[in-house]
Amino acid sequence: MLNILIHLRNHWIGINDEPENTIEKYIQDSFDFYLADSFSSTIVKGFEWWVQVFTGDDAIPFHDNHDENHRIETGEKRIPFVFYNNLLDKPS
Repeated sequence: MLNILIHLRNHWIGINDEPENTIEKYIQDSFDFYLADSFSSTIVKGFEWWVQVFTGDDAIPFHDNHDENHRIETGEKRIPFVFYNNLLDKPS
């Protein structure tokens, strides 16, 4: 069960970790379905994830989802996988 305060921080699940909740299970299943054939689990170490809660007329501001400084410092590439969901519309 998800903690009501889950949106207050970033989370991490390792590629071989046992998922602790539905979101982590969805992340691992999505990797298996969409990316496992292209990226070895010896290369992929895990997944950072977070939840953002928007209320009323809030909108998602323009942003990008990657850590350019990490890539410059280590040479490692991070691949974003973004999932948006709300209670009124279909997920995208």
